[in-house]
Amino acid sequence: MNALELPQGLAPQACMPLLDYVTGPRAQFLTGQVLRLAVTLDDTENDSAME
Repeated sequence: MNALELPQGLAPQACMPLLDYVTGPRAQFLTGQVLRLAVTLDDTENDSAME
């Protein structure tokens, strides 16, 4: 992976499933990618409820 773009306001905990994947053996052929994460309405509602 070459880059990971995170939207502003995204809670770091929301990235854990992705980071688990890209650091594991299943991602061995993931090369030359830019991963862009998006925040959905459900994500923002869950984050605000946790604060």
